[in-house]
Amino acid sequence: MSLLINLTDASADLEAYIDSYVAATASLANRYGTFYPSSAPYDQWIQGTNTSDYAAVLDGDFTAYSGGNLTGTADALTFGYGLTTDASGLTSVTNVELTFDFRDLNVNAGPDSFDYLVYGLIAGDASRVYDYFDDAGTIQVGTEADNTLYGYDATDYFYFEDNWGSDTINDFTDGEDYIVFDTSLWTNYADFADDATISGNTIAWDGNTITLAGFSGTLSSADFQFVADPATIA
Repeated sequence: MSLLINLTDASADLEAYIDSYVAATASLANRYGTFYPSSAPYDQWIQGTNTSDYAAVLDGDFTAYSGGNLTGTADALTFGYGLTTDASGLTSVTNVELTFDFRDLNVNAGPDSFDYLVYGLIAGDASRVYDYFDDAGTIQVGTEADNTLYGYDATDYFYFEDNWGSDTINDFTDGEDYIVFDTSLWTNYADFADDATISGNTIAWDGNTITLAGFSGTLSSADFQFVADPATIA
């Protein structure tokens, strides 16, 4: 199942944000994180503190943790700063800057790239995060800011809604990756082609652009999808 990534203006450049977060982990209070509850089964793994520059909360239904391997299901990993704990004891990120939605992913196998993603956050190794993207594939949902998005080894989907801004996609792979538009914009390629323009590696519509950096192929209908909800893509 592809990883659904929801950006915010703070993480408009996806890799720049991840690199910044990981670079800061060495000095984070609670760098190694804590589980809630304190014994299995766990609902959360929490990194950082309420006053640290960054914090992250991994939500799921985890039956055990042993030898670097979490088992159970993973729901979402939320990044930002500030932590809020509710009356039930569950913690959330107060100021959300980036979300990885695993969508109830079964993580019983392992240790695998999911476990190494978490390890990468602890060890300050961003390559572990990108290895997971390579394995799982991504669905990247940007904002109205000018986003910088990235392609990886598996299939990647880049999802755009109205007023997406001037966005850049790095490492777009023709025949593998897809540009996806919300159906509130267009419902099929014919409607899109009547409305927008494609010039080389750039798509333009109503003041918005998508530039495929370094792309020298030819975009065709096969490179596009039109869906109402990014969670239904893959």
